[in-house]
Amino acid sequence: PILTVTLKASANRASTKSAKKSVQGISINLMKEKERFTEYLKNEKDYSPNTLESYLFTFRDFFTRFKIVSNDTVRDYIKQLENENKSPKTIRLRIACIGKICKYENVQLKIKRPKIRMSLSIDNIPNEEDFHALIHYTKSKNKKLAFILELLGKTGARVSELLQFTYEQIQ
Repeated sequence: PILTVTLKASANRASTKSAKKSVQGISINLMKEKERFTEYLKNEKDYSPNTLESYLFTFRDFFTRFKIVSNDTVRDYIKQLENENKSPKTIRLRIACIGKICKYENVQLKIKRPKIRMSLSIDNIPNEEDFHALIHYTKSKNKKLAFILELLGKTGARVSELLQFTYEQIQ
C-alpha cells in the first residue's frame, strides 16, 4: 500500500467539535470552505500562485469525489489516483494538499507518501579514455586529488566510504 493514514483530533482542542471530527471525519461546505481555505493558505505562507492553484485543484477534486476527509476517503482517493495512472510525484502533491486541509481543520493526518524513483543518467559519466585524461591532468596539478579520483573511479567506492579511511589504513 502507498499510504498509512491516521486521523485524530488535535490534543489542544478538547471541544465536542474536535471529538466529532476524530470519529466522523471532516464535513465541508465546499463553496464557503474553499474561500476560507484559500485565505488560510495565503496567510499561512507566501505560496506561489502555482502552488495555490494546485492546492485548490486538489481541494475541489477531493471534495467533488468525497464529502468528508477520513481514513477511508483518503485511502480511496489515493487508490483512485493510482488507478488513473497518476505519477508518484502527483500523488505526493495531492497528499500534501490533504495534509494542509487537515491542518486547516485542526486534525492530525499521518501519511506515508509514495517514493519517487530517481532515474540515473549515464550522460555525465566519463568513458575510460576521459577518465584517464582526467587522472593524468590532475596528477600534474594535485597528486593527492588524483589519488582520490583514481581510488573512487577504480574501486567504485562512495565518497562516504572514502571519508571513513584513516591515514594509517592507506599506508
